[in-house]
Amino acid sequence: PAVMQKALSGADAHFGHFVKDSTAIPNYVYHCNVRRPTGEEAFRNLSIHFGWTKHPMVERFLNLDPKVPVTFLYGDRTFITRSPAKYIKKNRSAGYVDIQVLKECGHNVHMDQPDQFNDI
Repeated sequence: PAVMQKALSGADAHFGHFVKDSTAIPNYVYHCNVRRPTGEEAFRNLSIHFGWTKHPMVERFLNLDPKVPVTFLYGDRTFITRSPAKYIKKNRSAGYVDIQVLKECGHNVHMDQPDQFNDI
């Protein structure tokens, strides 16, 4: 944990306005990384053959009950492409699909802009 606290010492400047305990973020990151990465291993196993997921969610979204609304959230600086969300919005005409792009944030919109995230 001490190494994480030193490595993430700048986290206070980014998250300090809503996280009072300065050790919370480094401890969280430490505990996310100290254990076996089962989620990452599962993703790797699903995508090992082609570098892509075996069963992409795009087609499953098109078969989703039209009564279920869908909202995609992206940061304006994320590395994730919006093309699947645009495809779903275009092809799921029977159900509600919205694409929201939050300003001044990357992939972790809930951490970068928590107020914008909660307003949606």
